[in-house]
Amino acid sequence: MSTPKITDRSPLTFGSRGKRRSVSQKAGKKGQLLFEQWALEQRLVANPCPEDFGVDYFCQVLSASENSTEEVRGEVLAVQVRSVKGGARPRIKLDKVDAENALRLESPYLLVGVNTETNQVVYRFLDAAFAKRLATFINAPEAELTLRLDANGFQSVGFRTAIAENCRPGVQHRLRILCAQLCVQQDITGARLRVSQSADSGFARVEVPWISSIFQVQADHEDAFRKLVFEQGKFPDPGTKGVDLQPSLFRFLDVAGTDQMLVRGTFEDALDGFVELGGTRKSLSFRVRTAGNEIAFVSECGLVCTISDRVQDDSGTFVHKMGFSLSREFGKNLDDFAEYDAAIRLLRPGAKLGFSEDDTRTHDVAAWGPSLEHLGVAYEQMVAGIPYVGLPLREVHLADLKNEEFAAAVTLLAALAKGATLPQLMQGFLIGPAASDPNFQERLEPAIFDVPLVMNVNNHGVVVWIQGEALVYVNDQRVVCGFTPTKQTGHRIQIRGEKFKKVSNSPEVWVHKYWPGIPLLEKLAELSTWTGGVEHELDGVMTLIDLTPSDEETKTSDG
Repeated sequence: MSTPKITDRSPLTFGSRGKRRSVSQKAGKKGQLLFEQWALEQRLVANPCPEDFGVDYFCQVLSASENSTEEVRGEVLAVQVRSVKGGARPRIKLDKVDAENALRLESPYLLVGVNTETNQVVYRFLDAAFAKRLATFINAPEAELTLRLDANGFQSVGFRTAIAENCRPGVQHRLRILCAQLCVQQDITGARLRVSQSADSGFARVEVPWISSIFQVQADHEDAFRKLVFEQGKFPDPGTKGVDLQPSLFRFLDVAGTDQMLVRGTFEDALDGFVELGGTRKSLSFRVRTAGNEIAFVSECGLVCTISDRVQDDSGTFVHKMGFSLSREFGKNLDDFAEYDAAIRLLRPGAKLGFSEDDTRTHDVAAWGPSLEHLGVAYEQMVAGIPYVGLPLREVHLADLKNEEFAAAVTLLAALAKGATLPQLMQGFLIGPAASDPNFQERLEPAIFDVPLVMNVNNHGVVVWIQGEALVYVNDQRVVCGFTPTKQTGHRIQIRGEKFKKVSNSPEVWVHKYWPGIPLLEKLAELSTWTGGVEHELDGVMTLIDLTPSDEETKTSDG
């Protein structure tokens, strides 16, 4: 019967197990020993870190032997050692914490890979290319970065030459500038740092593609910030509530060793665009501005089209959010609109909006918002309706269309300018007990009228007094309780410097001072309750055509 070898004998077992060492722990320990031997040969003083927070060794660099001695040169390397146990293509892995730590270090960073099967040691200094790769990895979805030791810039020879190339103060200073840029670029895309230094002082000059990107805006102040930049073309004043400089910008001050920083960037850029409809193309110039994750195409006509960076919607789909607004602060008045007239008239259903000389960047106008494809018609109503009542176009901007009352007024004025009459615009109505009279037609009598059509156009009150013929409901007491215009015979216009007090946003016909105003452009209810209490500023006049033999004055119901 054979007896087990001493090395194969089982330990005593009492129901549990003894302490164990994993293969990776063994490889790691062997890797450290191999590194320390290699470091000794490379004239490094390897000082292990008792606690591992991303750096395994701080290594002082010694000069070449002279008179049997080696002198400390001054460089101190921050070394991270990774061990791997063989394989056809050995590789090591870094996680995001490792990458973040490497980019933060102020000392020259050295990543060392040790193959514990072949006893080979390879190394890679952190340089510009490696720093950019680590920064890209930090922002990527992958949890680990895998690096093959036979590629990725790892070397096994020429270490002393690599020290001379990578540890020069100027090289390390440029690397610190780059790492600061990579950090800030997470908040400000394209930010670049230039440092001017002397023995006495330093100065940081920061260049950013868009100057508005240097601001950090609180969520509840984003709309105000967008309006300020996009529509008003302004910067927030220092101390503006909810708006601060990006905190990462101050990292540049640390790198430059100064408290002085100059930031340069573009506020806006010029761009030639166009509107196209049915084979007709008209140019429309824009200025490009940015705020947050949005870019705006701002035209001096007052049109502001915005498109966001790619964002995820509620369904998980990545989309670009698009929209438009109208700016009064930046837009020109309609009296100075010749340059934009032809293009704005084309903003109709089916039109396309482009921002280049070819068709590769065109978008359906409706994609920016369904109402944009009706802006052309609304603009034509403005240039027809405003002069109709004698108001100057210099007081009017496209952005006035955002006011519902103004938009309704110019729609009606444009219709009047084209020849529309009150009988075409207004329904007949009965008031009081007459509304429930099934035989109301038997009580209709002809009359002539002069009634005010009242509206507000910006800060002006506008009255179109309309004269014509009507059929009116007359009850047994000879009180008028209904009005249906049948013919318009004339009109006159009055303008005043203050607005009228109206119930609705629509233009209203005030047939009688104590009757409710009749809103035009709105469908009237078949039956509505009127409780009185109305007293208009103006009063209409109705006169029966066929008067009684006594020429008795006809009364009008006031409710």
